[in-house]
Amino acid sequence: MPLLEISNLSFSYDGRDYALSDINLSTDISSGILSILGPNGAGKTTLVNILTTTFKPQKGMAKIFGLDVVKDKKKIREMISLCAQDLELDVLLSVRTNLKFYGIIRGIPKNELEKRLDDIVEMFGLTEHQHKRVLELSGGLRRRTQLARAFLDPRSKLIFIDEPTLGLDPIGKKITWDLIREMSKEGYYFVLTTNDMAEVESLSDEIVFIHKGRIILHTTLREFKHVYAGKVMVTFKKELFPQLMGMLSNYLKRNNLGKIIGKDTVELEDKLAFYELLLFLRDIGFDITQIVVKEETLLDGFIKLIGGIEK
Repeated sequence: MPLLEISNLSFSYDGRDYALSDINLSTDISSGILSILGPNGAGKTTLVNILTTTFKPQKGMAKIFGLDVVKDKKKIREMISLCAQDLELDVLLSVRTNLKFYGIIRGIPKNELEKRLDDIVEMFGLTEHQHKRVLELSGGLRRRTQLARAFLDPRSKLIFIDEPTLGLDPIGKKITWDLIREMSKEGYYFVLTTNDMAEVESLSDEIVFIHKGRIILHTTLREFKHVYAGKVMVTFKKELFPQLMGMLSNYLKRNNLGKIIGKDTVELEDKLAFYELLLFLRDIGFDITQIVVKEETLLDGFIKLIGGIEK
């Protein structure tokens, strides 16, 4: 039984244009962390709102742990938690009081709640701020508080986070990433919606791309990088390139390593091809300090994927 199962799922806000259109997905989230990526307005937040039972699908079905998000809403809500983009805290109350009220609503036993509150404020670096009103906090500390709220109930085995490190400083990011990694190893699962490529590369092995309300790709990070973001660009000094062009062109074709693009650049298939090129340049006595190397990033791959769809 898949942990997350979605079949022919559609949703429209106005009855005409679909925010989600015939979404299909089945996954065990075996690595513990699934990232959902897509441009702004692609449908990521709408999908999360359906999976967390906030919205009701207008067509199709979605299941979490085998439970239907419509028929089994109450059971699902006991097993999941959500950290939304928008602030869901009472700004006139303190950090600790916000967390305490949420713990009471979640049904955390009173004899466990105070200890859990102590632990969670420490985890998120909020101990010295816990008695301040949320209104007095910086944007980053408010976000940490909202994240702490999502992590508060240890019975929530699946945690949805919409833009996990939105507004966080580097320290807040590190705290959040470390906790997600640690908890994913302890049997918790995470669904993250994000456009932060550093975040995806740091945390996720499994990724889903949504574009214009449809899933256009469901793959692993490794496979995505190999197909869409694995190329290496090597640029030579313009004055040195002409004398190399013939030898390079023959070598690249003979070994299927890449091709020459433009007047001074070689596009290689992957890092292995780059290492092969370095050996070739060394063997012919070329000074490799005279080249500039640029690897494709996840962002490059993301743009390439979306660009291909747009065409």
